[in-house]
Amino acid sequence: NKAEGVGLYRTEMLPNIDDLLIEYLSSSAEDRIRMRNELIRLFLDDFVSNINLLPNDPRYIFAIRTFDFQLDKNGKLLRFLYRDRPDEEIQRGFDFYKTEVGQELLTLQMEAILRAVFELRISGCNVDIRYMPPQVKTKEDIIFFNEHILEKAVENAIIAIDPYIKITKPEELEKYKPGFQKNLKLSFGVMAETIEIGNNIDEILP
Repeated sequence: NKAEGVGLYRTEMLPNIDDLLIEYLSSSAEDRIRMRNELIRLFLDDFVSNINLLPNDPRYIFAIRTFDFQLDKNGKLLRFLYRDRPDEEIQRGFDFYKTEVGQELLTLQMEAILRAVFELRISGCNVDIRYMPPQVKTKEDIIFFNEHILEKAVENAIIAIDPYIKITKPEELEKYKPGFQKNLKLSFGVMAETIEIGNNIDEILP
């Protein structure tokens, strides 16, 4: 067809994703390490296989939306986590991102995205790849995402990609970050889908 890319790759559409995340969160500490690696590989392989459907051309765009924790998308997971609360009290969107569990799941997913893009770039992929967190309302949401999610995901991805990096001090890891992110050529955007983002657009735009 004449499509110029994938406008929105919806990660919550992966088969049985809520069941897998519930199993992961319910597992023992030992099993969780194994399952975390399995989930990262699941996300990573799915990203790569879908991006590879596009022509290898920088004019083609592939936009990944990170988890959009809403009752109409990840309702089974949210109702499991908040099983003692009515639906109206369930945290969602960035309110859920900021919880301990939300940060854990989103960091896991962002690590998979970073590692997938690394593999694609190494293999010569030139597609314009972008990622967008949903339900952004304020500039503070973006700052939170960058400082609490992306920062940790980058660290995890660097360590996972090159096991020969013997990192013993934080400053040794820091020197790898700028070059790693630059070489990925991965663009950041936001989903402009809330009333609040419209009201705060001037402070959000660079």
